[in-house]
Amino acid sequence: MLFRKSEYNPPFPESYFIYNEDTYLGLLARLRGHQVRVAERSIVQHEGSATMKKMHVIGAFHGEKNRLTNNLVFWERRTVYRLVPLLALDLLFHLRRYPVPLLKAVAWVLASQRTIHRMRAEIQSTRKVPDAAMLRFVSSQVSHGEGRWVRLANTFSAAYCQALQIPTLESSRPFDVTGQTEGTPRPTGAPLA
Repeated sequence: MLFRKSEYNPPFPESYFIYNEDTYLGLLARLRGHQVRVAERSIVQHEGSATMKKMHVIGAFHGEKNRLTNNLVFWERRTVYRLVPLLALDLLFHLRRYPVPLLKAVAWVLASQRTIHRMRAEIQSTRKVPDAAMLRFVSSQVSHGEGRWVRLANTFSAAYCQALQIPTLESSRPFDVTGQTEGTPRPTGAPLA
């Protein structure tokens, strides 16, 4: 990822120890109206979770804390209210795997409302782009895994977004059977950042 240090200094809050800091920076760039480009022909070799294999509890906590924070600070209030059911669904969907760290993440978010409110005010003051233009880059999928429950949760999430007219990556472009949007990289986020 390349960006101008003068425009993103620091690029994300210090509390974003790991996970979703790249999402934070990407959303911030889009919100400010900057272009975000993907070098589709570039090749990156990355062993997923190589660093965090033995520290998955820490990763689950920071990932959820930062995901929830991103959703609270970047979207317009109306959008946040409409997304609460999907955020809850996503949390419930993943709760069985890491219950303690995910509940601690929710507790952190609830206890950090002043910090989140300050972050939100600062970020929203730089807004140049409405949510509708940004949400089309966000997946409505709750999980990118396999199985019946994943399909059911993703179907509900997509139907919910369609019913409430929340534009998402899937509703913006045609998808093939693998979930790949034609001409763009596969969505990487949970339903909302």
